[in-house]
Amino acid sequence: MAKNLYDVKFSTNFDFGKLADKMTDILGEQNESIIDSLAQMTKRNITDGNLRGLSESTLIARRKGRTSFDGHRPSPTTETRPLLYTGRLLKSIKPVEDGIEMLDYGLEHNDGFKTPPWEIRVKIGSSVVGLGSSKKVFPRTFIAGEKELKRDKKQLEKVQDDLIAKMEMVMKK
Repeated sequence: MAKNLYDVKFSTNFDFGKLADKMTDILGEQNESIIDSLAQMTKRNITDGNLRGLSESTLIARRKGRTSFDGHRPSPTTETRPLLYTGRLLKSIKPVEDGIEMLDYGLEHNDGFKTPPWEIRVKIGSSVVGLGSSKKVFPRTFIAGEKELKRDKKQLEKVQDDLIAKMEMVMKK
């Protein structure tokens, strides 16, 4: 009978079973962190003012405190950055369990929309003529997504580092 030349023993300082048990919790925490980051980036996209500019008619309306949106009662302002007229949209952006929450009209501005038809009555002689049409408002894409996470490398690296640290902490014996 041959004699063993080596006596080999294996040991670990981590437990994959613990990681498997806690993985759902860890990923849930990471999702919260990612969603929070996306909400902050969305707000920053608005406040930085790097969106398509406002039309001259919109700037004039802002200076006079007018709006075409029902329910808005803004004050006159010299604010020229899009989506910051009343501040309501910016304040409404919040991270929630399954994404970002904001006032409904935020999504309309992000995706683009058509205004309702407007009407002006013009008296021509003894006749009254109604004029009006809807206007296409082009998107101002401000809602952050994967593109922003990739662009904000420091934030993405922080999320990745946090995930690895949590996984290592759970696996330790």
